[in-house]
Amino acid sequence: MSEVLKDSIGVAGIPVVNAIHNDNMITIVLLLCFVLVFVAIAQSRSFFSRHIKGFFHSSHGMREESVTETSSEVRWQIILVGVFCLLMGVSSNILAVELLGTPFRADNNILMVGILSGSILGYLILKWILQTMVNCVFFGSKKNKQWMKVQLLLIALFAILTYPMVLLQVYFDLAINNAILYFGIILLFGQLLTFYQSWVIFFRQNGFFLQTFLYFCALEITPLLAYGGTWWMMINGLKVNN
Repeated sequence: MSEVLKDSIGVAGIPVVNAIHNDNMITIVLLLCFVLVFVAIAQSRSFFSRHIKGFFHSSHGMREESVTETSSEVRWQIILVGVFCLLMGVSSNILAVELLGTPFRADNNILMVGILSGSILGYLILKWILQTMVNCVFFGSKKNKQWMKVQLLLIALFAILTYPMVLLQVYFDLAINNAILYFGIILLFGQLLTFYQSWVIFFRQNGFFLQTFLYFCALEITPLLAYGGTWWMMINGLKVNN
């Protein structure tokens, strides 16, 4: 009788792995990111061209006042900040799985991506609040406004440049070492531009190079290292301990 029942029910199969490349929600997120990046480039092509030129054509330590932006361009920059957080959430989720090799308490990919994306957004907001407080006290609101424009522009460019890397990671199994190298090059280039702009905006008129280095370490490198440590503790707290 038990054999007949077993034959009628069948043998349990192997469950399908909830891989990120066959997750429909992740696919929808990446398609949404593609649309937003494409439209942002189409709507703000001249804006990016003007501001990139403004990086290297500053006079008297100030960015050119003629390099202005419309409310629509600011809105697209903010949208690209959100896109960047989503892309980094997807990429860091893949990195976490590669490093730990264990399942997470949140076994849903989109939930993990949401948690990691939220942590990156929180890091950016806290860093910008800290920088705004310091800049307004020591340099004034006008220079702080210039600085925030630089920050938004760099994150928007990061979103555009990291999208191909995330696609390769999700759908073409890009090696994690190559992904880290790719992002590391982008991050290094972005930090060099940030260092240069901190000197141009805040210290060029006085010729204070050492102060530029201290400012950069205190308000750029230290928050980045702090987030790296927080991220590691977070993913270790989310993993399932056997």
